[in-house]
Amino acid sequence: MKRVMLIGAVLSLIFVFSSAPAGTIVSWGTNLDGLQDNVPAGDDFTAVAAGTNHSLALKADSTVVAWGSNTYQQCTVPAGLEDAVAIAAGYEFSMALRETGEIVTWGRNNYNQVSGKPAGSNFVAIAAGGYHGMAIRADGSAAAWGWNVTYQTVVPAGTNYLKVNGGAFHSVAVRGTGQGSVSTWGTDSWGLTAIPDGIDFIDVAAGYSHSLALRSDGTLAAWGLQDSTASDYGQVRHTPAGEGFKAIAAGNYFNVALKDDGTLAAWGQGTNGQTTVPAGDSYVAIAAGQAHGLAISEPGRLILLTPNGGERWQSRTKQTISWLTEGPVSDVVIEYSTNNGASWSPVSPANEGNEGMYEWLVPTVDAQECLVRITSAASSRVTDESEAAFEILGCPLKADLTGDCRVDIEDLAVLASEWLMSGSEEEPETNPADFNMNGKVDWNDFEAFASHWLQEDAGIYNLDGAGTVDLNDFAMFAGSWRWRR
Repeated sequence: MKRVMLIGAVLSLIFVFSSAPAGTIVSWGTNLDGLQDNVPAGDDFTAVAAGTNHSLALKADSTVVAWGSNTYQQCTVPAGLEDAVAIAAGYEFSMALRETGEIVTWGRNNYNQVSGKPAGSNFVAIAAGGYHGMAIRADGSAAAWGWNVTYQTVVPAGTNYLKVNGGAFHSVAVRGTGQGSVSTWGTDSWGLTAIPDGIDFIDVAAGYSHSLALRSDGTLAAWGLQDSTASDYGQVRHTPAGEGFKAIAAGNYFNVALKDDGTLAAWGQGTNGQTTVPAGDSYVAIAAGQAHGLAISEPGRLILLTPNGGERWQSRTKQTISWLTEGPVSDVVIEYSTNNGASWSPVSPANEGNEGMYEWLVPTVDAQECLVRITSAASSRVTDESEAAFEILGCPLKADLTGDCRVDIEDLAVLASEWLMSGSEEEPETNPADFNMNGKVDWNDFEAFASHWLQEDAGIYNLDGAGTVDLNDFAMFAGSWRWRR
């Protein structure tokens, strides 16, 4: 009998994908048919599935992309598939579950794994074995179709299926309420029917000649081929002990697991590098194919702390914008809105790097519907903004003629200029306040003027020519402030 290579497909549930975190795709293992070279770019992927030599990915907009071998059009995503909520990959065929609850299949159809899909719109989960497909209905019953050489599509009766998954010659499931026991059917070779005891299982995965299960306490159980033959790569024997796992996937002769801390683990056959998992702790989803693995790496998270609503900040004062970072975010862009998010402006000067805080010189505005928004420079999807509006209080000083929320010499210069020179059509060629004769009245002249304050016989610094250098002279000097020839 011809031995068929298994595809480990990851079970996908509608309600999981509706809130699944999005990120970039990471792939490792064999590069056959461009599996590594052609990984799609972007940070909006929510799920992945791995076939023998092809891969699928679900995007946040509910569309599906595929890459790798397309010999049987398993990478030719059907036109109009824009409402997918789950995906699965078999040997040389692909599956998607639509938001309507209908199943879509495409690719190789040698055992009716494409044409034999069940009709209806009441499905909530899908999975793929080697040459067979599987699904769970809303009432908890399960269906299977396609290759049935070892009765892997003869699903036991019942309506309490929580998870299903398929290998080449067998199928496996979790049955119960919330969590449950493991059930299997199909071939009884390799010890595949020696299922683990317990009613605390929450997920299952099927390899070519082994099965893997995840308990609610985060521990793993594996069974099947473990006789040190040529096909025994430790896919069962080397299963990690201990807690801390939250997702599993089974490939041909290897496994991938996702840990609670966001890191990956893999064991079993590593001939093509499929057990050499990438480093990092930001992974949120996994899949395993014949000799390659897939994962989604979340690009990080930003959490704005202040301002977060209700603050009352005075314009032209310095206030701290602060935030927390989860995952890899190197540069943060900061913007503010004074119209409840209708439009946004960058802070000035622009923020550099990601220090978790920014000292903001609050702009001179008077607005009640202000927000601050922080965004990763690398990904617009990584963003957060104030939960509610805060106020910026405009400057109440009537004598603040320059609009900087301070009454200082600049304002006095404006006042004096309008007071003493309001009738002038143009500036004179010379100015008596230009003491150093450099063609402008500036800080050097002011220092010279100040050094003669209240002095008599002060010469050119006594601008009104009478008495001491006093307020009358200062008014005249202020009226000439910033004069240029």
